[in-house]
Amino acid sequence: VFVAASVKKMASEEGEEREYYVPPGAVCNGSKVRLFGRDLEPHFSVPSRLADKPAELIEAVNDFHYAMMNDHPRNAFYRECLRRAIVPGESVVLDIGTGSGLLAMLAARLGARRVVAIEASTSLAELAKRNLAANGLAERVEVITKLSTDVSREEVVEAAGGAAPDVVVSELFGTLLLGESALEYLRDARERLVAPGARVVPPRGVQYAAVVECDDVARITSAEAWDGFSLAEVDLLQDTASVVFTKQYGFRFSSVPSKTLAEPAVVFEVDFANDEPGFAGRDTSTIDLVATESGVAHCVLVYWEVTIGAPTLDGAPAPDWQLPDQPICMSTDPKLTKHNFARDMQWGQGIQLLEDVQAAHQVELDSPLAALTRPPTRLRLAAGDPLQLDVEFSSDSVVLQFQLRKLNTTRPPPSS
Repeated sequence: VFVAASVKKMASEEGEEREYYVPPGAVCNGSKVRLFGRDLEPHFSVPSRLADKPAELIEAVNDFHYAMMNDHPRNAFYRECLRRAIVPGESVVLDIGTGSGLLAMLAARLGARRVVAIEASTSLAELAKRNLAANGLAERVEVITKLSTDVSREEVVEAAGGAAPDVVVSELFGTLLLGESALEYLRDARERLVAPGARVVPPRGVQYAAVVECDDVARITSAEAWDGFSLAEVDLLQDTASVVFTKQYGFRFSSVPSKTLAEPAVVFEVDFANDEPGFAGRDTSTIDLVATESGVAHCVLVYWEVTIGAPTLDGAPAPDWQLPDQPICMSTDPKLTKHNFARDMQWGQGIQLLEDVQAAHQVELDSPLAALTRPPTRLRLAAGDPLQLDVEFSSDSVVLQFQLRKLNTTRPPPSS
């Protein structure tokens, strides 16, 4: 998400503490609430309906919540996932991060015997209750106002009418697939809050990375010469170490011309019903690629998909309840979001700028002092070049970093 969010620490099985995402406006022990409009001078007008709400919640809802709710293909994807997971009249559903209450209402409409909806923001929880009442579902859904990690199993079972939930649904995805600590919350729910073997919706996701040439990205991230003046020294500050979201750049990637220079790479595949935080490991992951097009590798483009009913990448079939003969997908691939403005405004994609790391390394070997004043060199590829994409993972597999290098820069002499 674009709006800054809080973090909280959770102990891992190894005894170390990991920070994880806390949604805007969440009620946490010791948290300080900044009310909306308090930063304005007294003569500015603030509607009374906003004046008693946390500022970060108002910012988040207006930044991406409306886009999320109005991404109708997203809503339809969740409706179909829940239809497959729920046994009408029997299933008990846990909704983590209910927000407006939409997913909880879908579960109730699809026949869940009981729905427990957890929401960390007091303001959003109250709005969810009002939505439930307005749609005649208040008696079927119980809302708990806490972070799910602060909720006890006893609270959930009591809210569910005496039974542990056997379906858990959540939408905890960021621009990076695990950017909102989905595995931290789902691991905790699987271990403490739901019945063993509970169905997880959605069950599976894949993080992708593509090497891309895009002149418009280069135009807004580097200094061009103008009217005979070189401005290249400013490129000393070009950030080739961070994944930045397209929303932060202020554009939709699907709206600008670009060329993919190699087949998109699978960074990881995640099983939300079984995988643990940090499952991708801390070691560098190396992915071999071959350039399929010639061009300048301006950036790595990062996007994801979540699926139900699809086989794993190694061919293992989905379980029967997912309807493996009818797989469906929700994706942030810009080729698929071109006509989905809401999705690009909620999630968009991630971009990490690239430079020729081999050229930079050579300069450091030749003259470490010169490396301090050397602007980055663009990485130029020719079709057929063998490539190596190195991926670094944070300890929880949430944050990613990429480097791309050519494996063989010498070409054989032409045959006579």
